[in-house]
Amino acid sequence: METRADQPVVKQRLIALAFAAAIPLLAGWRLDQPGIQADEVLFSSVLWEPVVPPPMVRVLGFRIPAMCFPYMGTVKSALYAVLFRFVDPSNESARWPPILLGALTVYLFCRLLQRLGEDRLAVLASALLVCDATFVFKARCDSGPVVLQWLLCVAGFYCWVRFRSWPWALAAGVCWGLGLWDKITFLWVLFGIGAGALAGLRIPWRAVPVAAFGFLLGAYPFLAHNVKTNWSSFRVEGTRELTASEFRPKAEALWYTMNGRQLFGSMAMIDGPPSQVDNTVVRIGKFAGEPTSSLFAWLVAIGLVLGWRHRYYRFAVAALLAGFAAMALAAGGGNAPHHLGLLWPLPQLIAAMGLLAMPSLLARGAMAVVLISQLLVVNQHYSFLIRFGGDMAWTDAIGPLSERIRKDPSASYRFLDWGVYDAAYLLTRGNRAMRVGIPDDAEDWTAYVYVQRAEGSIVLSDDWKRFREMAAAKRLLIGEKERIADSFGRPTFVIFRLAPNSAQ
Repeated sequence: METRADQPVVKQRLIALAFAAAIPLLAGWRLDQPGIQADEVLFSSVLWEPVVPPPMVRVLGFRIPAMCFPYMGTVKSALYAVLFRFVDPSNESARWPPILLGALTVYLFCRLLQRLGEDRLAVLASALLVCDATFVFKARCDSGPVVLQWLLCVAGFYCWVRFRSWPWALAAGVCWGLGLWDKITFLWVLFGIGAGALAGLRIPWRAVPVAAFGFLLGAYPFLAHNVKTNWSSFRVEGTRELTASEFRPKAEALWYTMNGRQLFGSMAMIDGPPSQVDNTVVRIGKFAGEPTSSLFAWLVAIGLVLGWRHRYYRFAVAALLAGFAAMALAAGGGNAPHHLGLLWPLPQLIAAMGLLAMPSLLARGAMAVVLISQLLVVNQHYSFLIRFGGDMAWTDAIGPLSERIRKDPSASYRFLDWGVYDAAYLLTRGNRAMRVGIPDDAEDWTAYVYVQRAEGSIVLSDDWKRFREMAAAKRLLIGEKERIADSFGRPTFVIFRLAPNSAQ
């Protein structure tokens, strides 16, 4: 693939660095909110000395953990295994790495387009990407996870532009193989970019075998694990069944994800008692009418109509449609922001192509209006976070709960509800005295300290009812309760022991 440089390389790099620097500025503010969420730290399940040993594979003579879960590999875990040798787990140490990886993604994305001679496209698409609420907040709180898949997808294409050289072809394949090892949802990305490449790119076929070999190297732990387990990664929800019945709701979810609305209510609480917080962020949000939708999705629609003359239009549209089709057909998957967001930065490319097709003055006006609308949505997310805090799954009460556990290392803990154990495991550096779920019938139920969510916020309510019935059958009573509140004073967790019912 031929490239050209319309600007001096130094100037191009400075432009890319400027866009990359916007991500830490937009995503790195007030990392204390929201609290650590379970999906954000699934990578930690193989760190320290896990109670359930992870599946292992042999690579270059070393045995390494292959998978955190059947659908998720240990690429991210390896990064944090090194980091946590030097710093303690916390909101900041868990969140700065994906923020910086998101910044690196933006840099490589911009440089990729510059190397293709698309300097104006690079500026427009990068600006739309760094102001996108889905990108900013998924880089900030990498639940999914998605950031490494963004980075590895873009890095693979960055190597692709040098595909005629076999080391770069190998590197492209390794990046895409690592993406699959990171999480099986990368298959949707591969399907999309494969369809896009066939539709709109010149493929140097002689380099493809080298890239395929690199892909096998990068995905080796994932493939080796699945060969040993009869392809267990393809038997989880979202991969084992196909359906056409979910297309319309997923298309609506994609639209809302593009305009930033889909994240509202899934991270920050959007309502609560009147807040006393009054700062610039809150005042801007109230002045703007507390917007929850940007105009970006409309700009993508315009790009689909106007951008057809651009030389990469067929690639971008085919990749977007094929990637979304793969998600839409996956039963039980492909409907959340961390799934649909894997299509980024394709919507930004298409929107930028539409801007390039407009008259200059109109394009500048449309760009300014869309960017302002995007930034107002980012601002509104922050306004809700600092006024109301994270919702039940993102509560910052996980911090004091973990501190309480660290101060009592001799106790054995049982977590009775979903979404608490994983964050506590990270923040306590892998406390081995913690378990999940109702104890076995033969165990001593009085030996545990139990952790449950406060009434009204329990997720597994049927399990909680069954636990109390089983405890009553054993003639055990719930003892005195210790309550853990979040930073807003809301009771969030309850800690208690069981004691024999002396009245019976």
